[in-house]
Amino acid sequence: MLTKFASHEIDLRQLSSRLRVGEPPTPKLPENIDDFIRKLSGATQDPNVAFRISDDILNEVISDYKKVHHLVRTLEKSSFSELVLETKRIRQQRSSDSDLLLIALGYLAILNKFSISLHESQIISLLGLLRYNTNVFAQIKTGEGKSFIIGLLGFVLAAKNQSVHVISFSNNLAKRDQEEFFDFYREFGISTSHICDQSPKKNRFQSDIIYGMASDFEFAIMREMLDCKELFPQKPQSVNSRPRFDCVIIDEADNLAIDTVQNSAIMGIPVEESDDWVYIPIFRFVKNHERSRLLPTANALRTFLKEEFLEGHFSKKVDKLTDKKLNEWICSANHAIYELHKEKDYTIGYNRLLSVKEIQVVDAKNTGQIQHGVRWQGGVH
Repeated sequence: MLTKFASHEIDLRQLSSRLRVGEPPTPKLPENIDDFIRKLSGATQDPNVAFRISDDILNEVISDYKKVHHLVRTLEKSSFSELVLETKRIRQQRSSDSDLLLIALGYLAILNKFSISLHESQIISLLGLLRYNTNVFAQIKTGEGKSFIIGLLGFVLAAKNQSVHVISFSNNLAKRDQEEFFDFYREFGISTSHICDQSPKKNRFQSDIIYGMASDFEFAIMREMLDCKELFPQKPQSVNSRPRFDCVIIDEADNLAIDTVQNSAIMGIPVEESDDWVYIPIFRFVKNHERSRLLPTANALRTFLKEEFLEGHFSKKVDKLTDKKLNEWICSANHAIYELHKEKDYTIGYNRLLSVKEIQVVDAKNTGQIQHGVRWQGGVH
């Protein structure tokens, strides 16, 4: 192990977890959660509880929590290998009513592997999510351990032999989370991968848990349709009536539903002739035009491109351009010159993947965050 650490095959966290010996850590999951439940019920009017669950669901969650707490106490002396064997037994039996036992096993496994004892708020959040069959949102406050809630939820679902897709709002977060839980899941025979690369290999789509951005999954489905080749695993014929995918966990759902809702994936193919040559001369033409309420006309731009720009070198190409397209480019140039402002609407950033500087769009009207991978249309960017 020290040799692997020296050669950077494993990091410090992985080395620490593999060297850990002796008795498993002691669980710190409290039995009495009355104060926390009072907050969830709205009795204390806690400002952190914006959307309370119904009394019926809350009572069910309380009952489930007590059962999970009892299971944790029963299993707390189990070694990590015993936790693994019990989880694999459940996977083989394909039991559909094993949620609470799996939560207890996953809780103890995380405690053993990461030396992290999940809080009652994390367990209750997970129990609340599992109480609904479809379409459920959970509001998790910053600092409450959302990554481990998602990690344990993915563990429970995958251990029940369900396919799990984890959608993050950035490639870096998707890769980070997949790497952080890779060794943990592998111990239980649960495979994970990410599909954040431009052309991910087909074997990555066969994993039990797949991480990526929403656009990564959109592109994958479009590639299936375009190439007529399946990427994601297909369900057995006996269950064709079920949806194609089992479970989707969305990290930062507000980002997906609000901030990037208009940034859908678009797949294109190269055209025979590129119009890249036209952007710089149009930009200069509009910039040199005296600014007024009236923009330059398409005819004026056409004359400039045919007769003045590079002595008519692109004259034949200009003949193929419509007035509608020229007017669109004039408006785009005017927008870029006079209406978009550096460090407000865009910034100059560094693309680590391509190792180049690039213009990066800023969501100035909403979050103020850089929208990586987003481009303006109409030749603006």
